[in-house]
Amino acid sequence: MTFLKKILLVNHDPEVTCVVRQLFEHAGHYLVREETDDHLALHVARWFRPDLIVIDGGSGSMEAEFKTIPFLTNIPIVSLTVAPQKGVVSSGVLSGYSFFATPLSIDEAVRGLIDLLR
Repeated sequence: MTFLKKILLVNHDPEVTCVVRQLFEHAGHYLVREETDDHLALHVARWFRPDLIVIDGGSGSMEAEFKTIPFLTNIPIVSLTVAPQKGVVSSGVLSGYSFFATPLSIDEAVRGLIDLLR
């Protein structure tokens, strides 16, 4: 029996979370929960217990708030934004964390996140 990996998507734009959720669900083996409210997402994380959290790149303090929840301290948190800044590096390691920076397609981002969950 295979258990689905759980992903919590937090973004203020429901269109963004909808597209990302559909791509994960199409890939299979993922249970995705969408939240558009940061504070509600913190409560949801406590009972949903995600394997991966994807947050809006504009929510700088959210990662720190998630890390205050003891069982989430080792859960990867990925910041995803749809508004890239000019001159951003496309991928690499920053402060010991792997990252992909936009511009890259949603498909590429989801493939990278799926690799992270393996």
